[in-house]
Amino acid sequence: MAPLNFNVRPLTGTTPPSTPALAKDLATFWAGVNKFFFYGKSITSVGGTAFSYVSQQSNTSYSFTNTFEMPGMSAAQVVTAIQPLFDDLNSIGIPVGNVSPVASLLWAPSTRQGRGDTPGNSRFASRLFPKRNWDNATVFNSTMSAIQESVEAGYTFHGNHMAPTEAVAGYPGNNAVNPAFRDTYMHADSFDFARLRGKTVEENKISHDRHNFYMEKIRKVTPGGGAYMNEADLLEPEWQESFFGKEDYKKLVRIKKDWDPWGVFWAPTTPGSEAWEVMSIDGGPNQNGRLCRASE
Repeated sequence: MAPLNFNVRPLTGTTPPSTPALAKDLATFWAGVNKFFFYGKSITSVGGTAFSYVSQQSNTSYSFTNTFEMPGMSAAQVVTAIQPLFDDLNSIGIPVGNVSPVASLLWAPSTRQGRGDTPGNSRFASRLFPKRNWDNATVFNSTMSAIQESVEAGYTFHGNHMAPTEAVAGYPGNNAVNPAFRDTYMHADSFDFARLRGKTVEENKISHDRHNFYMEKIRKVTPGGGAYMNEADLLEPEWQESFFGKEDYKKLVRIKKDWDPWGVFWAPTTPGSEAWEVMSIDGGPNQNGRLCRASE
């Protein structure tokens, strides 16, 4: 595991040195972010992952943080794998230093004792970014522009470079996993940390629509990319194809009908769930109401 952090913020007064490297201006900061996201392709090619966050701290201050995870590599091999990126960042004026890789305890049992995440009071949406977005400079730049717009609008972008191909996944290979996972270099979330609890249905709708406006920009530059249903917007448009893949979804619905012909088991945005709907008592997109047969 090896870290990479850099920020941009006004360099005035007696600003002390900080642990993250400082980009000289916002244009340099985003140039560095773009270089990192492009280099993620190289990280996945050697079996590694890159776990990053890009966020706005204020109108003039932005933060980038990342952790590389390089399983099966020695410390020297990790440095060799990521050094070209560090050299590139230094060349454009982001003075990142050499890192000292350490053994990762991120997923060790001692860190969570089997407990999962605590439910929060916010929303997010996700996207799987196709490999082809790295093959064309124009498409890649359009992709990064959409990400930048969402961050500058106040949302946090969480990217996870990975390449979970069938060869990497192993047996049984062709299963119910969204096919978009097999052709991606990055799964990413866009976090909206707006406080939702206590808001009216209309206030939540306005907040959701604003976030979705920027997610649509990302979806537009990643056609066929899909989304990861466990980290997604419950109101994801065309969720059947986005979460499961168009052809796979049809197959999953057939299997659902074979094993549960009476529709006993139900959850939103699962195969066949369109046959039912929650009649929310407040009219919101929630499960605050009775589950009924969907109207024609």
